[in-house]
Parts: sequence; C-alpha cells; structure tokens
Amino acid sequence: TGEVYNGPNAWRREESPMAGAATLGDFAAAGTALQVLVDDDRRLWAHKSCFAFDEEVVCLGSDIRSDDPRPVRTYLHTLPAARTLEGGGNWLYDGTLGVVVADGATWKQETVTYNDRDWVQTFVEHGARPGGATYRFAYLPMTSRSRTQSYAQAPDFEVLVQTVAAHGVRDRSSQATGVVFFEATEQAAGHAASGPAHLLYIAQGDRVHSLALYNPSPTTTTLTITVPLAPMPILVSRMQAHPWVTSVQAGAGSLTFTAQVPRFGSLVWLQRPPDLSKSYKIVSRPDARVGETVTYTVVVRNSGDPFTDTMRLTDTLPSGLRLVAGSCHLRADGADLLGALACTGSRITWQGVLSSSTVLTLTYRARVDEERPAVLRNTVVVESSPVGVLSRSATMIVNAYRIVLPLILKQSLMANGRGLYS
Repeated sequence: TGEVYNGPNAWRREESPMAGAATLGDFAAAGTALQVLVDDDRRLWAHKSCFAFDEEVVCLGSDIRSDDPRPVRTYLHTLPAARTLEGGGNWLYDGTLGVVVADGATWKQETVTYNDRDWVQTFVEHGARPGGATYRFAYLPMTSRSRTQSYAQAPDFEVLVQTVAAHGVRDRSSQATGVVFFEATEQAAGHAASGPAHLLYIAQGDRVHSLALYNPSPTTTTLTITVPLAPMPILVSRMQAHPWVTSVQAGAGSLTFTAQVPRFGSLVWLQRPPDLSKSYKIVSRPDARVGETVTYTVVVRNSGDPFTDTMRLTDTLPSGLRLVAGSCHLRADGADLLGALACTGSRITWQGVLSSSTVLTLTYRARVDEERPAVLRNTVVVESSPVGVLSRSATMIVNAYRIVLPLILKQSLMANGRGLYS
C-alpha cells in the first residue's frame, strides 16, 4: 500500500523475470514471477497465477515477500461506492461478479477517493514484510448471488500444487488442468518441467486429448514436460508430427515429451475427440415369455469430432435368445449401411469409419427360446481409437413366475342409505 515509487530508478521498476499464458480455446493458464522495485533499495516479490475455466477464474499466490515496511495486500475487486456490495465470510457479490476466497482468509474492504469519486476496494491482507504469504480465490463472472453462495460452499476446482516452484489447478466439471512452473521442478503433484513454463491440458476420463505449452523465456528453450495422465493416441500422433517436438513418451498413466520452443512461443493441440458416452441400448419390453419376440435398439451417438479410425461393433445374443432372420437394420443419420452389417447365428457385427455421421442406429428382433425363468442380459461392444472399448447393455426378465392373489370383496350397508360399497 502507499504511493507508487517514482524515484530515479523508476525506469527499472518492473523486474519480473517471467510472465505469460498457455491457452486452449476459451481456457487459459497464466502466471508471472512478480518482482517489483517499490523504493530505491526495496522490492516486492510474488508468484501469481490465474486459471480461466468454464465457469470460474481461479487465482493463486505464493512466495509473497517484501522488504518494505508498508503492509502488503492482494486486491480482489474495486467498484464505485454507490454500487451495492453483498458478502459473507468467504464470498462477495456486486450484482454481476462473484468472488470466493477459498483458503480460509477473510476479505476486507475500504473506501478511497480517486478523482473526487468514492470507490470501494476489497482485499486480502498479508501484513508488513510477509515472508512467504499465499492467497487462493476464484472469480465467477456474470453469475448470481445464490450461485456465488453455493459455489463458496462447494468450489468446482481443486488446487493440486501451490508452492514456490509451481501452481496447479484442476477444474472438475471440464476436466481441464493448468500448471504454471516458475522454475524447474519434479514435485508438482505428478507434473514436472525442466524450466519455467505454462501448461494447460484437457482430459476425457483418464486420458489427455488436448494440450498447450507456452515458453515464457526470452530465448529458445528445450522444455521437457511430464503429465500424470496417459494421452489419447490422436494427441500422440499430432505431437509427434510437430517439428518442435523431439520426443514423446506415452506410458500407461503418464505423458512425457520434449520440445524446443522459440522464445515466447506456444504449442497448441486442441481437439474435441470422439465421445460415445451418450450411447445406449434398450429392449422393447422389460419382460417376455418363451416364444415371444422383442426388439432391441442400439444407438451409438458421437458428440465429439468425427472418427478417423475404424470402428468395430459386436452384439452377441446371450443363450436363450435367437435372432430373427432378416430383422437387422443399421442406419447412420438416415443413410442405410446394410452392406457393412453381418447378422449370422447369434452374433451381429459391423465395422467402418464413422467420419461424417454422428448417430449410428442398429435395430433387430430376437425370439425368446429360454423355457425357464431367467434374466437375460444382452450387451453390445464398440471398439475404436481413441475412444477404446465401450459397452452398453439391456436386461430383460423371461418367464417370470406369476403370483395370483385372491381378491375378497366385502359389502357393507352405508349408514346414510345411499347404497352399498365394496
């Protein structure tokens, strides 16, 4: 706090050795190793980062130090004093912007005057001459008061690491993770970097499909990065094809790569991989008896990018069901694909590249041959890179026992004489 330094050395006031950001679409991982001259011989240091995800911008601070006697603060928000500011112990809301302080600290406020106008400033206090202070908060743009309060109770992000060497945050809903490396480290919650860097990646399940890397150094730098998740094959192939990348090692649960990145240069591999999570299988009725016929429907729905590799679909009927000849039909967004479909015995198979269609629909009829009471589970398996193996099942009860309960009607004469009731 206090006046901005304007002495003879003001021209070199900003001495920060590192700053920048990695971006993937609308997401970003930004950070700076702040070093500011606050007097002729006094400085302020801080490692600061912000991670922009789908709903929030998460900001971390560490290694906040100062050799100046004035108090050090991290300002959260400034707004005209005429605006309404609401808040609780760890949140505040100004009508459109929510702020959640997530590390147990209490925010404070003060009114100041600039250009004959009053302003309210909110901040977190670190005290005079801090020796390694930290902060942790999240901005919620264009949100509501109720959402700010609920988010304060259950934030959607997880801080993976917040040390002098690195900051890392994972957003649960989008499965995006950002890491800012302020120096070389192998101790960043499974992540590692051979030097200062900004890393951002997005996973689907337990595999990475998109990744970005930024070199904040003013010189071309060879960076080796480790991520504690396995990559999708599509990401590996695209990384290997990039001229800056010299090595890619994809393990069962990790990814390590080396790249020679120009000064202030970025590597970006952004893709929306094929996503079959909304696929399903249903049967026309939940129960049937021997000799009856039911219809199965399998819908393979892709909500991601088109497939480039061969897809294999296998549907094997369980014992007790018999495929009705000529009943198999396969369509992809309305186009017949009968030529690629094989229905023989108790097995249905299809393979092809689903490059332009997003919905594959298979229907067929099956006759119940099982004579005893049983539960028949019918499963379809879809295999394709980079999705892997997907299975969907439909369950039906056959020949269920029927229980007949006697119904006894008792007639009574109503007191008001209107008649009998049972």
